[in-house]
Amino acid sequence: MAARHLIVIVGAGIVSLAGCLAPVQRDVDSLVCKRSLQEMDPPSPEFLVPAKVPNQRPPIDPKKPPKLDERLEIPEGVTGSSAPKLLLPANWKTLPDNEKQALLNKLFKSQMDVGPDPRPVKGPGGNRLTLADLQKLAREHSPLLRQAASDIKGAEGAVIQAAVYNNPTLSYSTTPISYTSGNIVGPGITQTIVTMGKRKLAEAAAKKDLENAQLAYRRAETDLMAQVRSNYFAVLVSEEGMRANRGLADLTDEIYKVFVQQLKGGIVALYEPAQIGVLAGQARIAYIISRNSYLESWKLLATSMGLTMMPATELGGNIAQELPRFDFEKSLAHVLDKHTDVITALNGVDKARFLLRLAEVTGVPDFTLGAFVYNDNSSPGPPKFVPSLVATVPVPIFDRNQGNIRSAQAALMRAVEEPHRVQNALSNTFVDAYRRLEENRKILQLYRRQLLPQQVQAFRATVIRHNLVGNNDPGLAGGATAYMGDLITAEQSLVNLVGNYLTTLGAYWQAVSDTASVLQIDDVYKMATKMDELPDADLLDLLKLPCCHPCSSLQAPGGSPDCELPQGSLQPPTAIRDLDNPVPAVVSPYLPPVRVELLAPVDNGDALKGGTR
Repeated sequence: MAARHLIVIVGAGIVSLAGCLAPVQRDVDSLVCKRSLQEMDPPSPEFLVPAKVPNQRPPIDPKKPPKLDERLEIPEGVTGSSAPKLLLPANWKTLPDNEKQALLNKLFKSQMDVGPDPRPVKGPGGNRLTLADLQKLAREHSPLLRQAASDIKGAEGAVIQAAVYNNPTLSYSTTPISYTSGNIVGPGITQTIVTMGKRKLAEAAAKKDLENAQLAYRRAETDLMAQVRSNYFAVLVSEEGMRANRGLADLTDEIYKVFVQQLKGGIVALYEPAQIGVLAGQARIAYIISRNSYLESWKLLATSMGLTMMPATELGGNIAQELPRFDFEKSLAHVLDKHTDVITALNGVDKARFLLRLAEVTGVPDFTLGAFVYNDNSSPGPPKFVPSLVATVPVPIFDRNQGNIRSAQAALMRAVEEPHRVQNALSNTFVDAYRRLEENRKILQLYRRQLLPQQVQAFRATVIRHNLVGNNDPGLAGGATAYMGDLITAEQSLVNLVGNYLTTLGAYWQAVSDTASVLQIDDVYKMATKMDELPDADLLDLLKLPCCHPCSSLQAPGGSPDCELPQGSLQPPTAIRDLDNPVPAVVSPYLPPVRVELLAPVDNGDALKGGTR
């Protein structure tokens, strides 16, 4: 009977639960269904008209083969196929000049007007903004630096908190003796005594976090400057591209007009001006793209400074200059030794050692001292004050912090490998940036010193020859059409060459910015000079493995592995043992060897005796 009652109660509870959920489910379903009835993106009437299906080409009748113009007719599915055919009247040659010109204006319309160039405003005081001005604005307005500065203050607070001693505990107790006698009452105070320098170790670990927060500010600053620098160069390159593409569009327009006039004189065929008109339109497209690229680059620059609504402003700078070359090994050694990521990783190793030592000594229990003063009012009297001292200490029988010690050992192993990983990542980044810098620098020299000048000369020579053909020079053979094709070829070669040059120019200055970013240099224009002033560094020594790899096939000169595994390597460094000065003054780029026996059982017996592992 009891079991039956239990089933009934459980069933009623389930029914009640379903009833409680029903309103929520009903409300959710109502909201979803209501929103699903709302029409989204309703099509306009013209989009509801089905597209016209193009007619299929009829099969070729071998008895009546089609003419060439019928076979090569543009299919209806191709956009623009409905354009009327270019035809001149049969009496074209006898028409007056004004009628010819009117017909040509109808057949070959002027190119589309794309409007004026963007006009950037003057900078403060009527001056152009330099890269240094933009970076100053970024420092003043970027939220990234304020966040990084806030992180520094937060880390400072953590250091202060780690150094603070535990608060004492005040108490007041009343102890009744019996119903017939008085009570024993009195205040007391207890204080927990932290042993084994745990507070100093926690403070040392917090100071490493503070150092890394300061490095993070420097990293955020260099990243911000790199972003501003990259966008600044992008704006300058876009300005150069806008000017060049505008000039090429104007040049192609003139060629188009020349061909129309030569059609009027009977020098070229009817289709040639139409073909040049297409090229003129493509030159306009390139100009429109470069103009939009300029506006986009400026928006990105303004956003990187934290000034999104800042209008396009005149910039000072010359992207035609070339930066001098600098030594690869010196620069890479500087990156591997001075980059904030490297120093942060080394600090991480020291912090992991502090935390490992802290985990090891945490098994040594803290003890609590208490002092009490009681007023004994119990019978038979008289009342008297009785002092009392109490000391308590946990007995580490079960919990000796074994799991946390093992976790700290694993964290130390990971931290020891971090400088190695950072070193590899920075090397890859620098090698790529340096390669792109040198590669594009040489390509730019080739464009500026040879390719572009030669192509301009070739185009001018083609124009001279075209002019002689137009003047019916009897010394030129081959007819006008061949020279018209040469002129088009020379012009298109110039257009393509300028486009490739502009692409290389943008890639070069992007590589300059990337190289300065990984070097963390504040003056990009003196980057090479600063690198040349560096002392010679042993790059091979910096590239050594900063951690112990016992399975490495590399052998040291003495035939031993690339790092030794001395006994007791988990003993904390001197800076940790010196609890009065727990933070090393100098961060060494060379890591002392570390041995972590992950497979060995964790034993905190030595720690209980005050020793180290």
